Amino acid sequence: MSKNILVVDESTTILNILSLALRFKGHIVKVVGNGKEALLALEKEKFDVAVIDLMVPVMDGCELLLRIRNDDRLKDIPTIILTEANNEKMKTKAAALGASCFILKPFHPKEFMDKVEELLEEEHL
Repeated sequence: MSKNILVVDESTTILNILSLALRFKGHIVKVVGNGKEALLALEKEKFDVAVIDLMVPVMDGCELLLRIRNDDRLKDIPTIILTEANNEKMKTKAAALGASCFILKPFHPKEFMDKVEELLEEEHL
């Protein structure tokens, strides 16, 4: 069954890789390049998972996650946080804000897809 997934990253390469992998599995994917666009998308349509790079422009991933968790309509959306391996401060902050899980960059697409599928399965338990 296809799920609606939002991917937020400023890198068009990452957006293309993740979008292709998710679409290959039959999911519906919306990609955006910054946190403000992501918040607007989340307010307009329902997503089953949000994939958020912490270092996006306009509104960073932590601010976006804070807004998601403080909005009653959005707070239950599972979130996968993409972060650089050496960015412990942002990872700690995102964990405190309720990130569902983390994937360190660089990552393998299979690792990413496994995390997505895991969150989608948890959603149905």
